[in-house]
Amino acid sequence: MITFSPGTYILIVFTLFLFSYLILGILYNKIVHSAEGIELIPNRERWTSFFSLVKDGYLFFISPCLGNTVEYRYYQQL
Repeated sequence: MITFSPGTYILIVFTLFLFSYLILGILYNKIVHSAEGIELIPNRERWTSFFSLVKDGYLFFISPCLGNTVEYRYYQQL
């Protein structure tokens, strides 16, 4: 008998939620908004900006370790 850890159950539920979100969002955009192509992706603008926000957060977090590099100069020192 195979036993799963709690983390495995969390990953399974998260994956099912993600696929459900994408499939239902695509169907909604197709039926209600008559979208085609890349417009089918639900909340496309938010997802495209998400990765740049993750990059900015990472650079802000790691900037004290980098010293005076190009990325560090974008932030105002307190």
